Amino acid sequence: MDLYLILNHDLEPPKPLFRGPQRPITPIIRPTTPKQKSQSTTRDDRLMIYGALLCGVEPIIICQRLNITKRQLYYTQNHQLTPQHKKSGRPALLSADRI
Repeated sequence: MDLYLILNHDLEPPKPLFRGPQRPITPIIRPTTPKQKSQSTTRDDRLMIYGALLCGVEPIIICQRLNITKRQLYYTQNHQLTPQHKKSGRPALLSADRI
């Protein structure tokens, strides 16, 4: 019987290292705030924002009247009114004069 215990000593379940009181692990549940998706500003909206800023209207009033976020106002202040895109595609082989 001693030989059996010596050969099969690893069949016993491993003992935990910490033998203190065990408490159950509960997940932390935090309340989430719903995200509101704001409408994207059109070119006309950006022109109105730009004009109002030039006239000295307070940014808070602009946000309230046009129903936009502060971030949209900040974007309009620091970027061009209309995005400048380069025409994509292969350049024409014939110029307008040769056609």
